Amino acid sequence: MTEYNEFRVVLSPSLQEAGKWSVLLEECPVQNLVGAKGNAQTEVTIQQLQKLRSRHGWPNDLELKAIGHNVWQSLMTPKLEAAFEAGLEASQEEGKGMRLVFSIIGQDSQPAGGETIRMPELPLEALYQPENGFLATNTSTPISRSLKFRPDREPLRTGLPLRILVVVATPSDKPDADMGAEKTALQQALKKLLDLGSVEIEFCDPPTRAELTSRLDKKFHVLHFIGHGAFDIVGDDPSPRPHLCLEDDNQLSDPLDAETLDILLQGNDIRLVVITACSSAAPTPDEVAETVAPFDGLAQRLVGINSGVSAAVAMQFDLESDAAVLFSKVFYTNMLDSRRKLDEILTNCRKALAGKMNAGHRAWVTPVIYWRAREGKVFDIVPVMRTLDEQVLRDLKQIDLELEIYYKHIRYMNSQPEEVRLAIATLLSDMQKKVDERLVQRGALLGETVRLKAGAARAGENLTCQLNLRLRQPAVIGDLRIKLRYPTDKLTLVSVESGLQTAASPPLISDLPVGNLVVAIQDASQGAPWDPDEFELAKITFQIQAGAKEPIVEIPIVEVQVEKDGVEGALEALNGVVFVN
Repeated sequence: MTEYNEFRVVLSPSLQEAGKWSVLLEECPVQNLVGAKGNAQTEVTIQQLQKLRSRHGWPNDLELKAIGHNVWQSLMTPKLEAAFEAGLEASQEEGKGMRLVFSIIGQDSQPAGGETIRMPELPLEALYQPENGFLATNTSTPISRSLKFRPDREPLRTGLPLRILVVVATPSDKPDADMGAEKTALQQALKKLLDLGSVEIEFCDPPTRAELTSRLDKKFHVLHFIGHGAFDIVGDDPSPRPHLCLEDDNQLSDPLDAETLDILLQGNDIRLVVITACSSAAPTPDEVAETVAPFDGLAQRLVGINSGVSAAVAMQFDLESDAAVLFSKVFYTNMLDSRRKLDEILTNCRKALAGKMNAGHRAWVTPVIYWRAREGKVFDIVPVMRTLDEQVLRDLKQIDLELEIYYKHIRYMNSQPEEVRLAIATLLSDMQKKVDERLVQRGALLGETVRLKAGAARAGENLTCQLNLRLRQPAVIGDLRIKLRYPTDKLTLVSVESGLQTAASPPLISDLPVGNLVVAIQDASQGAPWDPDEFELAKITFQIQAGAKEPIVEIPIVEVQVEKDGVEGALEALNGVVFVN
């Protein structure tokens, strides 16, 4: 996680020269360089912007560099360029990054004319300098946008799961899109986080204004809209405004502008709004300008008005389906790490998109973020360990009752004659899978856990169990100490080996009385953060004794101590369950 100095630039229409923009450097690592930096005008051509908007003819690497260099020339007056170089050098000497934050305030006094675009249309995220490359893909120089005010909103302190309300709207009078495909794509992107219980998704179905109003009575953290946008007259206001297209009762467009959405969001915990186009709509370049560009204007307005929204992410160009899935996956995974800053998170998304699609693909340029959150953080996610509330305790009790029923059936089936056991072998295997599913659900309710994942074997055979750590939010894992107890009349310890993620830190085994085992791992993640996932810490092999007849053997974990982000604490545990067939 990088610490940043700020290079904050404000552009506003020049009062002296029509078609030009005054450049003000509001903040710089070299303080005496702050101030007016002359006038700028756009150098990006209409053809270059159309190239970015085209779904099928996007620029190659050389063309994107040319676009990015024109963005540089559009912004960097000689004085601003000198300040940039000095600020970057000063930040590097301090061991910090330098974030670039741009605010474009106002509109052109007249159309740009000729072959160049308007300043508000400038694809800032493509900024390219031969000496430093594409700045927005480098975590040392992230690029973001803001309004003309300093970050003033505190992060919302909350626990997991991060709750996301998703609106997928595909009105019949807009380009065709498959709502089911859009839902599936987002669920696919977040599958791991959903399985871990790190994130919860609720779909606003039907995607109407009334349904959205009703759903917002619940507490959510993020509003994620997938659909169409437009610039048009909304209501009685004669001025065209950017808006989202919800659906009415006849599945036709129902425009929702930023001011109305802001009213609906007031009093909720929603601090982040993410707006993307329907990736399956396949619009033409002209339609992209009409249906995607409004998202940028709407995101800008949402951050600037009265609700608690601290940040809004929008797409300035259409984002292909594969890119949208990858973006959501990387974005929400990074969002769970309270140490990461918003612009750093977007930079990680850009790097992932560039790595998948290639550096010349416009996908990584597409996301735009506006923010006003202090320290670049929307959420302060508290540690997962918590006092379990009444609903969680009820759910855990229900799972335990179901497990007891499954165990009873498994014991009964194993007590039958051999010919009967052979006939019901598939049923027995399915029952054992149900037990494993319930244990996974139990872990999701408990939060972050250590689990001994066992399995099934015959008496006299060896069984290798996995000792796994389950994380719901990113963390640096230091030393671990896990103590378990196994029944010596049923199991014999054979070996303890490194897990898939701990080959560099082989486990240490304490010399304890038979039947007790302590597995200790030093500096498990080697100083690097592990993302939300399940990590194999060790492989423990037992031999099931030849005389073992009990069909279910439990291996309890009696103690777990873990150093997480430099703080030592305990974790919940899920015992190993061995099925003796």
